[in-house]
Amino acid sequence: MNYIFDTVFKLTSPLHISAPGEWYIGPSDRFPTTQQGNGRFPVTRTQHMPLAIPGNDGPRRIMIPQIPANTIRGDIRRKMGNQILDRLAKKGTPADLGLFHVLTCGARAAVPGNREEVAPFVEAAVDPYFGTCGGGPRWFPSRLVIGTAMVISQETLEADIVPDRYASLTSNLQTGTTFFRRVDDAFSMSDPNILSRVENFQESMTEWQAAIGSAKKAKAAGEEGAKKESLTGFNAMEFVSPGTHLYARLELEADACGPAGLGAFATSLAQMATTQRIGGWSRNGFGRFVTSIQFGRSRSEMRPLLIKNGDEYSVSTSGDSELADAVAAWQDYLANIDRDTLVTLAS
Repeated sequence: MNYIFDTVFKLTSPLHISAPGEWYIGPSDRFPTTQQGNGRFPVTRTQHMPLAIPGNDGPRRIMIPQIPANTIRGDIRRKMGNQILDRLAKKGTPADLGLFHVLTCGARAAVPGNREEVAPFVEAAVDPYFGTCGGGPRWFPSRLVIGTAMVISQETLEADIVPDRYASLTSNLQTGTTFFRRVDDAFSMSDPNILSRVENFQESMTEWQAAIGSAKKAKAAGEEGAKKESLTGFNAMEFVSPGTHLYARLELEADACGPAGLGAFATSLAQMATTQRIGGWSRNGFGRFVTSIQFGRSRSEMRPLLIKNGDEYSVSTSGDSELADAVAAWQDYLANIDRDTLVTLAS
């Protein structure tokens, strides 16, 4: 039976995870559109998941803001891998580049390596990192199932994506848009000391303005390869609103990697919760959240996985012998870690 981890992220700042496509929005628009004109500016959308909702006239499709499962998986993998890398560095046996790649992104090459040998698969299956996260050049199987984090809303509750016990956390106003402007201080002459700060300012600006004008003409004419030269611009970014709750179901094969596998996963979740950084624009304070995780082998025995002390999270080991044993087993693995064994599995 798998461990279940019911995970709720409550956003404490805007969340943005860029989605591809060309979209536009104006100050009076509620949602982005593919239509240009009417004073609209380019907008980068955040990622959504399409959801089919039944109706009297047949199912309709709505878009629900999400944190992709692979984003969550990648963060957990890096947190677990960083614990190994830090311990190897402290022992004076740092990882080689191949092992670093495997521990941080799951692979060292774009194609798989030798998958015919049985022994490495047996050894990897009982290793807390490789048995849990999988990957490597042999593409070891993962014992983790990471679900997409989706906004807790009436729609996701009715679709049975989110358990009913989280109904009080529903959000209606889920997304917003922020507009931002980039200003070219040289072009606008906003710096009163620019003549003394820039060599050959007049000649340089004449060339710069000519390049901007030529680029505008080329783009207007639809010339292939034409690109914008001006630094001045007005753009927009869609975000998931602070205060919104997102739910994800995570699972770990209970007995696949032993107690150390559970300890590795639990401590990595605690580190992810402490870091509070997911998605883009973190330099501007985006992507911060508080985390609540209930875990157990069945719904009837769910209990808190983490405790929060100030700004830091840790695994809730007090009074929970299963978690205490798991964290102790993971710490014992780190204390006795062998670089050569890991390098072999990552080769």
